[in-house]
Amino acid sequence: MRSRSGSNSAVLIGSFTLCAQVAVFETVPGGYRIHCMTMANAVTTLKRLPPAERILAVEQLWDSLADDGKDIPLSAAQGAELDRRLAAYRKNPKAGSSWAKVKSRILRKSR
Repeated sequence: MRSRSGSNSAVLIGSFTLCAQVAVFETVPGGYRIHCMTMANAVTTLKRLPPAERILAVEQLWDSLADDGKDIPLSAAQGAELDRRLAAYRKNPKAGSSWAKVKSRILRKSR
């Protein structure tokens, strides 16, 4: 993450399961500095970032889920809800709206 001012910034890289810590790499003149901290301390540190940099951190973490290529397990309630929605769709496929129509309705209402 780099702020608009070009100041030094930290990037959350990942957690180490052996020590339950998070490595944060900070750019410094001539290289990087690595900080290891607990997840709670990492969250506290990330909360101190300006909103734009916190959003970037969330985006990077979210994208890392897809990059892992692993399925994210669903809870029983989530699986049941997906099954319910699929059954409703199969019963009446024309009952729903396309994304284009939904997006159009949302944009009209926000004006």
